[in-house]
Amino acid sequence: MPRRILILGGARFLGLKLAEHFCLKNDEVSVLNRGRFRSAYDERIRHLKSDRNDVESLREILKEYYFDVIIDNNAYFSSQVDSILECMGDKCGHYIFTSTAAIYINQFYTPPVESYAANKMAAEDALKEKAEGLNYTIMRPANIFGEGDFAGKLVYFYNRLIDRGGILLEKEIDRFSIIYAEDLVNAYDIVAGNPVFFKKILNIADSDTYNYHDFFSAIFGSLYADDCLTLAPGREIWNLGYRLPFAWGLPIALSEDLSGKIKHHHPSVWGKAALEWEREKLMKKMDSSDYRRMRKVELDAIRKIKDGIRYAG
Repeated sequence: MPRRILILGGARFLGLKLAEHFCLKNDEVSVLNRGRFRSAYDERIRHLKSDRNDVESLREILKEYYFDVIIDNNAYFSSQVDSILECMGDKCGHYIFTSTAAIYINQFYTPPVESYAANKMAAEDALKEKAEGLNYTIMRPANIFGEGDFAGKLVYFYNRLIDRGGILLEKEIDRFSIIYAEDLVNAYDIVAGNPVFFKKILNIADSDTYNYHDFFSAIFGSLYADDCLTLAPGREIWNLGYRLPFAWGLPIALSEDLSGKIKHHHPSVWGKAALEWEREKLMKKMDSSDYRRMRKVELDAIRKIKDGIRYAG
């Protein structure tokens, strides 16, 4: 029997992949977003156009619906969880909240990521506090990569490799976890509506962990060499004014409840296609004034670190 599935978000990358995946499985799929990033979908996908931060609009557009599964893919604050539970708490068979492995916070996280992680943790707490009688699951994926990644994490490094100025990274990061987007979608499929996963928190990560050499070699092949990297203590890098626009995070293990249920794909399998997508769609972004300014800061920081200059602020 087709499941009635609502995806909050669903306009791009993971959310869109989830919508298309469940649509192909003949589930009844709805997405809810403002239509800012996407307005056209497969005719089998219902687009509910609303701003989730407008509670009255949210309540009005959802008032006639019951969903077997709600996948909340774009809640970043506890207030957003509160509002969807207020509107749909008694009209939902299974609520899946997309959190993040970044909640395993450590001293190597930059302040913006600390704030993101803290807000996600607060949203988790709000869910657990107010979910009496609701079947819920919290998903904590590692860094997500794959075709459609609008964050452009791969092309960000690609540009640094081709301009031959080097890449500045935190030396404290020994190993880290990632997850391929398609593997993550399969994890959601396994979890959705499955009582085995009710009231559980699940770590989602590749079965392998990676270091810088493993990851960059798998993605960029001969374009990468270890001497491309300049490694320095994280706080020294930040004090020099440079921050990587995302955090590698800590290595995490796939939750035992999912062990053996997900097929993992190594970056050497998906890396080329993912990079090509980002090069095609996002290269213009790399020519923006903000990018050029940050690249200048990074190159200046690399020079200072190699010259043994320390920030005295």
